[in-house]
Amino acid sequence: MIYLLDCNELLANCCTDAALARVLNISKNILDLIQLLVPIILIVMVSINIAQLVINPDMKNGKKKLTNKVIAALVVFFVPSLMGVILNMLPDKYQLGACWKSARTIQSDETQASYIPLSEGQSIKTDDFSNLNPPRVMENKDDNSSSSSSGNGGTANTGASGDGYPEGTYTASNGITYKKYRQDTGPWASNGYSAGTIASSGCGPTSVAILASGLVDSNITPAKTAADMGGAGNGGTNASKLQSEMNRLGMAATIKSNPTNSDIINALNNGQVMLVSVEADTIFTNGSHLMTVVDKNSKGQVYVINPNSAGRTSSPSGWYNPSDLTRASQYIITTPAKKKG
Repeated sequence: MIYLLDCNELLANCCTDAALARVLNISKNILDLIQLLVPIILIVMVSINIAQLVINPDMKNGKKKLTNKVIAALVVFFVPSLMGVILNMLPDKYQLGACWKSARTIQSDETQASYIPLSEGQSIKTDDFSNLNPPRVMENKDDNSSSSSSGNGGTANTGASGDGYPEGTYTASNGITYKKYRQDTGPWASNGYSAGTIASSGCGPTSVAILASGLVDSNITPAKTAADMGGAGNGGTNASKLQSEMNRLGMAATIKSNPTNSDIINALNNGQVMLVSVEADTIFTNGSHLMTVVDKNSKGQVYVINPNSAGRTSSPSGWYNPSDLTRASQYIITTPAKKKG
């Protein structure tokens, strides 16, 4: 059965059936193998037939058999290509077409956890950890200390804490200070958002509020951004909603799908900060999650403000290698790091 999904411009937000994507990935590998082996087999068979005709020119139906084998081999060779063309022509809103196009991204059993099954018409909900396996803990060798040395990024100010940002603030190397808002603390934690609360499902609006606290107005909180994005029953968070809210607040936002390490570093070098999506194949989450990246240091690391680091001692706010993020990231949303006004 083919289901219609509520897709945005990001293909990865369409394919939500990990099992289907994995089957299609195996199918692609089999079809690739067929296209590799058929020419080899054809060459061998044709060589044998030609040798037989040379030895026995009067062999009955020799030429006809040779022709039939060539035709059969060509048909088998081109069938996989024809199937690929047909499936690639399916609109992205069809589950089968979307999963066929993104099947190559399913490389390990662990990646299946980054696909959250949706009911018809729903968008992907970030930070919804129910019914998922515990996060896979990986060793983090980065320096996540509360401050950094001169020339090595900005400074974390743990003494500047407040209601809803118990970890304080972070002043980036460009002098802009961001509040380290947490989605699970503060007066907004129990506010309705998506199918749950800001505490359970509001990493997206909380991350927008983190950036806005430095770039727009330090009084903007997750309560405001969550309400702007539809609050309870809004159908979940996706890149388009995040971009719209950032633009609404005056932070010109640009979406980049499937970011690389260079994409993140280049954006920071060009004076931008960003939201970054991460999936289950990272140290940050056991589902889907959103965080902010606001600085870089001389070691090539980036400063992450994680709005939901509670109970995740392996991934607090701090310095990380870009690869810790891009190993499983659907998109980043960048904006110039310029204080409004």
